[in-house]
Amino acid sequence: MLSSLFAAITCLTFPASDPLEAPAVMAQGAAPVAVGTYVTPTSFRSRNFSDAKCLLVFTSQGVTTPIVVTLPVGGTVSYQFSAEALAGVSLEVVEVRNDVLTTTGVHTLVLPAGASDMSLWNVPAVPGFVTWQQIGCEVSQLPSSGSLLPQGSTSNDPNTEAAVTAPPVTVPRVIINPAPQSDYTPM
Repeated sequence: MLSSLFAAITCLTFPASDPLEAPAVMAQGAAPVAVGTYVTPTSFRSRNFSDAKCLLVFTSQGVTTPIVVTLPVGGTVSYQFSAEALAGVSLEVVEVRNDVLTTTGVHTLVLPAGASDMSLWNVPAVPGFVTWQQIGCEVSQLPSSGSLLPQGSTSNDPNTEAAVTAPPVTVPRVIINPAPQSDYTPM
């Protein structure tokens, strides 16, 4: 509770124009954020902060074959789309380390009512990952639902609760920069 209160205070104090410029800061001694994802009604961006290659596995209602996108070490993947395109889309982040696959489990990429954006912070835990959802300055653990990968292909069972870890202690707050104001017209 104290760490999420601290996250809210630092979120209000240290706004960010790019939420994935740096990962959310975890409590001292906790594992660092491996992958951060930022979603708006018309955009998706994911950044790999870890030292292992990751895979972004997407699926959508009515689609039988998932789409797999490589997220290299230190890399970023981003997409722009129409607001309708996000409906029914789910994401699973899979870390590939020494030929071992570890998954976050599946998360639906739906923005909560009234939210204009959200960030997901994937943090290594035992036996897999814990995903923290950030809406504004509020951070909460986001449960996953199964895996898109074949059973037995990962080192963890995403249906098993990962060890509870403390939420991030510092999270970026997104600031939408207003259009510049001027009394002069462009030439």
